[in-house]
Amino acid sequence: MSKLLIALVAMAPAIGQAALVIQDAGSVKSSVHPTAVVAADKPQAADKPQAAPTTSSASTVQIRIAPPPQIKVASEPVWVTSPTAVNYRLLLEGWAKKENMDFLWDADKDVPVTGNDTFTGPFKTAVRRALSATELVGYPLKPCFYANSPRSLVRVVKKTTKCDPST
Repeated sequence: MSKLLIALVAMAPAIGQAALVIQDAGSVKSSVHPTAVVAADKPQAADKPQAAPTTSSASTVQIRIAPPPQIKVASEPVWVTSPTAVNYRLLLEGWAKKENMDFLWDADKDVPVTGNDTFTGPFKTAVRRALSATELVGYPLKPCFYANSPRSLVRVVKKTTKCDPST
C-alpha cells in the first residue's frame, strides 16, 4: 500500500512551498502537477533549469504555490464641492447629469457653495451630505428622490417642504 506525504512550508508572505513524496514498498516516487515549479532534493536558483522528478530511496519534490489572484473592486464615485461650482443648483445639476437623472431646483433662491469638500459613495448620499451644508447659511435645503420611468428625478426643496405634496 502507498503512503502519501504532503508538507507545506512558508517561503515568503505570498508564496508557499510544498513537498510531495509517495512511498511505495521500499521505494520513493516523487510526483508533481505539471504546472508546478519542481526542484529535486534542494531548492535551486529561480533562473536555473529545474531538475525533473526522480525515483530513488530519498527524493523530495518542492512545489511553489502561486499567490491568489488580485480581485478588483469597483471604486465608488468621488463627489467634490467647491466655490468654483458657484451655487448648489449648478453643482447638483451637474451631478444629476453624470448619474443620468433629471434635476429640478424647486427652491426660491440659489445658495452659493462657499467651502470645499470631497466624499465618496452613492449619489443620493452625496447629495444629502452636500445639501446639509446649507443649514449653516440660513437657507436649509433637502433633496427629494423620485424613481420615475424612464429616468429618475432629484428635486431640491426648502427643508420645510414635503417631498410628497399629496400628504
